[in-house]
Amino acid sequence: MTEPNVSREVAGTEPIEPEFTTPPGPDLLVGTHVLAFPGTREGRALVTRTRSAVVSIGGVPCVLVEGYAGGIALTHIEVIP
Repeated sequence: MTEPNVSREVAGTEPIEPEFTTPPGPDLLVGTHVLAFPGTREGRALVTRTRSAVVSIGGVPCVLVEGYAGGIALTHIEVIP
């Protein structure tokens, strides 16, 4: 399931247009640069890197990212090309 390609507001920067709007798969590598949306996708994104492989938290595929405590669901992650 894909979302419409809409502008994302990133904390401290101009809005950007992500190239990918499909959530990444379970092969997401540690150190991948991503936009992470803790909470809702309408909120501000963190420009960060993954610090874990995909893990299941409560049955939901998630990753850990630098600068945020806790997992973020893959549906709230966008890979930065």
